[in-house]
Amino acid sequence: MSRVLLVNMPFSSLRWPALGISLLQAELKREGIDCDLAYFNFDLAEIIGLEAYEWINDSLGFVLGGERLFAKTRFGSSLSSDLEYDTEVLLATDPEFSPEDRQVFDNVGKQLEAFLDSCLRKIDWSRYALVGFTTTFQQTMASLALASRIKQHHPRITICLGGANCEGVMGRTLLDRFPQIDLVFSGEADDTFPLCVKELFAGRPIPRCSGILARAERFHETPAGEVACGPVRDLDRLPYPEFGDYFERLGQSPLSDQIDPLLLFESARGCWWGAKTQCTFCGLNGGSIVYRSKSALRVIDELGHLRRSHGVRRACATDNILDFRYFRSLLPLLDEPEIRHKLDEWVDASLMVCIDGAYLSLALA
Repeated sequence: MSRVLLVNMPFSSLRWPALGISLLQAELKREGIDCDLAYFNFDLAEIIGLEAYEWINDSLGFVLGGERLFAKTRFGSSLSSDLEYDTEVLLATDPEFSPEDRQVFDNVGKQLEAFLDSCLRKIDWSRYALVGFTTTFQQTMASLALASRIKQHHPRITICLGGANCEGVMGRTLLDRFPQIDLVFSGEADDTFPLCVKELFAGRPIPRCSGILARAERFHETPAGEVACGPVRDLDRLPYPEFGDYFERLGQSPLSDQIDPLLLFESARGCWWGAKTQCTFCGLNGGSIVYRSKSALRVIDELGHLRRSHGVRRACATDNILDFRYFRSLLPLLDEPEIRHKLDEWVDASLMVCIDGAYLSLALA
């Protein structure tokens, strides 16, 4: 089957869709390629409970506690002891980490093998020629663990990895160290991923361009010629993200009445400040720090489309920093009656902008 499955693993928030794979699904749809999204983060939350899931996702996110848990399913006793981990990591960063917290942590860890097995049973893998995992923050070890099981039971499936945790040398190292991964997409994959999928499904060689890392023993062909691929320059040409699979999964979840969803949107990529003087502590952007932003009308159109499609009235931007030109374009437009009508009659709009935190949030009640 020439069909793609893109997977969102724990630990990632249940409150919003995965924007990256939602954009890639829309890109593949443009090319006439069928693509589904699997939100397995919901499956784990339903097994261990929302409180425990959010504790690990939020409170332990800064020490990558979720990575530690899933690493034990892959590396077992070769990891440092729990006592060492508690002393050197958890207690060093949170002196209030208690024996009760450790018990919750251990109980979650005991259920991960069953969770991974249930993921394997839940999907009809024979429908898919390619399975991709997105990994940001605490998703790498969970993705590798499930990828290993898929490759063991369905070796014909091409498995790829992408997302922020695959930028640069991180992506190369993941490909080198984990044989269950066939392809890694480093950096922005809006162009490279659809191009690669099209060539694979047509039986042609993997494109040779920056951002596509391929396992040599799996892909023996010598790519013919260099293809220019890099960060997307014109963000207006991107499709609207496809959030349907997320809202369908949310509606099916017994946790749905406890989750207040947000729409995600991006109006810009990169950082105009960092392009001039990058902050020494910055871990964002990688090789695509060059700043690009969408036109004001494109942002308005996208928000209106997402609002009408999913009925959610609150949206949060994923931008690193606000485009100052929006003070003269986008922000004044949000107060114009015809634009409010375009946004499907969002009334009493309150706009919160935090430039220092690079955060744009819309609360449209």
